[in-house]
Amino acid sequence: SENLKDLRRIWLNTDLRDKIKWTQGSGEVSIAVKVPPGTRSKDVQVEITPTRMMVKLHWYGRVVDGPLFRRCKARESWWVLQDDEVQIMLPKDDSYFWKGLFEGGEEKSHYEVLKDLVASDDATVPYDELPERAKDLLFDMQEHQELINEGMIDPDGFDDFRVVIGDGDGANS
Repeated sequence: SENLKDLRRIWLNTDLRDKIKWTQGSGEVSIAVKVPPGTRSKDVQVEITPTRMMVKLHWYGRVVDGPLFRRCKARESWWVLQDDEVQIMLPKDDSYFWKGLFEGGEEKSHYEVLKDLVASDDATVPYDELPERAKDLLFDMQEHQELINEGMIDPDGFDDFRVVIGDGDGANS
């Protein structure tokens, strides 16, 4: 129908980054791939291996296809078409947090990964029970945020940070 063609045309003109959203917990990655309204499940094909994911629309071809950032448990993954989204759940092969969905693709900042961690429904560990390495990382992140708040560093300038503090005259005391 003409309406379906219009909806598909609008979808085709949408940037790929606006079609794919993903979040994660320690045990899974949840992905939502926007498809045109009116898409039926028989129009969708999803293939998942431990190292790759592909979403295809029969009338269009591959919407996304690439090597995953880390391995998943493909046999335990599932997908469902709900309204205008293909929702995919990938159980992680390990508990590492992913910086990106695809190898070589756009990566989340440390802050975005931390937001995923905070928003996940995983059980939390009290600060006192964290390993020293985790406490050090939290301290570094708090210090980094304070420098951003004080205007000392540009948060968009870089993702990794190292700050050297001195007295400015080069003298050793």
